[in-house]
Amino acid sequence: MSVLGLSGPPPDPPAVVSPQDKSDRKLIFTVVVLLIVFFLFIVGGAAFYWFHYIQKYGNIDRSGETLGFDYDLHQNISTTYSNPKYGVSLTLPGNWSRIGVASNAFVGLADAPPRTSPRFLVMLEPAFTGVPLSVDAEANALAGRYAKLARGTLEKIERTSIAGRDARVLYFSGDAANRTVRMAVFDRGPIAYILIIYGPTDAAARWQYLDSILPQSIKLD
Repeated sequence: MSVLGLSGPPPDPPAVVSPQDKSDRKLIFTVVVLLIVFFLFIVGGAAFYWFHYIQKYGNIDRSGETLGFDYDLHQNISTTYSNPKYGVSLTLPGNWSRIGVASNAFVGLADAPPRTSPRFLVMLEPAFTGVPLSVDAEANALAGRYAKLARGTLEKIERTSIAGRDARVLYFSGDAANRTVRMAVFDRGPIAYILIIYGPTDAAARWQYLDSILPQSIKLD
């Protein structure tokens, strides 16, 4: 059959798009756009979140920190480090002085014992974990890191409370230099707080005293 002199079947009539189809297509397009915007928002927010915490805790702002000394009624001295920008403070019995630490640590302290006694060293540092982890997972990570770097042997992990939060204390055996390490860890959100104490293995009374005051040594605002 020929139509207007052209051979073959006649062309199909153009498809007619109903108003309902147009509405459905607009709805699908809108949903896709919203999903893309939401995804970009989540990615951008996560990137900002990571950048904020890495910047804040990777290079500690020391502009407002203080190191002070107090005496009780019996004239026993204690040393308090405070950094209000991070809402953290550390109080230790005795007279402690600063030692150099990395830029991602809050503070390093050394006590002032008699000249015949080895010194105790303390360091308080934060660690940005990215996402909140269980305190057990953080303790296990610390145990593995210290054992690998210093070849220490983990003797036990004990549960305690520091700053009103669930915490773990890691006990390591003495090294070849007759020194012992304690590590305490607890967290608040994506930040783990790590207190490292390094001192003479045979100073049993001092270790016992430091262990006893550990739950009250750190405060968070």
